[in-house]
Amino acid sequence: MKLLDKFFMLLFTVILILLSLGMIGLAVDLISFQYLFEFTRGLENRIEVGIIGLIFFLMSVRILQLLFRRKKSKSAVVGNSKSGTIMISLEAINSLVKKLVEQEDKVVESNSKIKIKDNGVHIYLKLVALAETNVPNLTQKLQEVIKEQVTQSTGVKVGQVEILIRELQSEAGTRLD
Repeated sequence: MKLLDKFFMLLFTVILILLSLGMIGLAVDLISFQYLFEFTRGLENRIEVGIIGLIFFLMSVRILQLLFRRKKSKSAVVGNSKSGTIMISLEAINSLVKKLVEQEDKVVESNSKIKIKDNGVHIYLKLVALAETNVPNLTQKLQEVIKEQVTQSTGVKVGQVEILIRELQSEAGTRLD
């Protein structure tokens, strides 16, 4: 979400909070109806009130757009043929990466993220491995297997495979502090 959209959401939420507190104040007689009537009667500059109303309306429409917009599925181009373009979704590549990581018995837990870059897709892995694992050997093996299998299976060029070992566990399910 863009910074301006976040600002609109914050401003709109604060205004709704103030309005709801005002309504609660009216309901429990903390604010008198006479005071509210005098306040609204004092708004003689209708142009300013109309502009503020228009701004709130536009903010509301923008917030509704953000809530109901469809998230586009990102995909990478595999190739072109006479019949058309062949594409594969990043979710499909991510699913393949997860299956490849699951085959490694030294990995207890994994999270992966795929991004499209100029030199191909970049794969980012966060792993939890067993403590007795030779980390350099494991990461090098995973990088090679993932790069080779993703390229071979999907036709997508893999630019980079970054691996972060987030934690080492003494045995499956037990943390090593």
